Amino acid sequence: MCRCDPQPRVGPGVARPHARLPGPDPRIHQRRTRPLRRSRLVQDAVIRNLQTLAESSQRLSNHIKGTEPQIPWRELAGFRNVIVHGYLGVDLGAVWLVVEQDLPTLAAAVDRMATHLGSQG
Repeated sequence: MCRCDPQPRVGPGVARPHARLPGPDPRIHQRRTRPLRRSRLVQDAVIRNLQTLAESSQRLSNHIKGTEPQIPWRELAGFRNVIVHGYLGVDLGAVWLVVEQDLPTLAAAVDRMATHLGSQG
């Protein structure tokens, strides 16, 4: 479910947060949210990976975030707070929408940022 290099680096000391990007398993994607709703293990894995991604995004400099202005960085931080603290419960439908609709754009942006950082090192 994730690309599993625990601390991939781009240049000296620059972690690549996209290495842990959760991606929808093709089997899950085909059946939409049914497996997410049926399996507590899948729920925990997806939510934990999204939490890690959101927390990692908060550690990015404003300069690097500025290279991807189309990403709603503040909303991503807010999403992290919702899933970590479980405000009013976590809406699994909303989580799955993030995985399907927002994650591909974010993953592409993180790849571009990593390339940019790699070219500077």
